[in-house]
Amino acid sequence: MARSKFNVVTHGLSGLVGDLLVFRQKANKTIVASRPRPSSKPVKAITLENRARFKRASAYASGVMGNAVLKAEYQLQAKIGQSAFNVAFTDYQKAPEFYEDVDLATYQGSVGDMLTVSVIDDFRVSAVMERS
Repeated sequence: MARSKFNVVTHGLSGLVGDLLVFRQKANKTIVASRPRPSSKPVKAITLENRARFKRASAYASGVMGNAVLKAEYQLQAKIGQSAFNVAFTDYQKAPEFYEDVDLATYQGSVGDMLTVSVIDDFRVSAVMERS
C-alpha cells in the first residue's frame, strides 16, 4: 500500500481508477492500494460468524451516530484519524469484564433477587446480561 502526502495530483482523490488502483482518504492522507478482488475460496463457518458480528457492531455504531449525546461521548474518546463510529464499533466488539467475584449474599434464586458484580469496560457499562 502506498501513501501520498501533500501531492497536488492525488490530493483529495478517492475511488477506483481503471481496474487497478483504489484511492482512499484517511486522516488527511491519500491511500493508494491495488483493487480488492473477491475470493474464490469457500467461506468457512468462522468467517460467517465474524461477518455477523461485524454487521451487529456496524448496526450499533450506526445507532450511536443517530444519538447526538452518545456520538459526542464516543468522539471524545477518538484518537487522531479515528471517528466516533470507529470507537463505537470497537466498543461493541469488546465485552465488559468481571474483575471481582460475584456477590451472591442477597441472591436466593427468585426473580428480582439482586446480584452484585464489579465490571470494567473501555468505555462505559450500562447493563450486564447473561450470555447463553
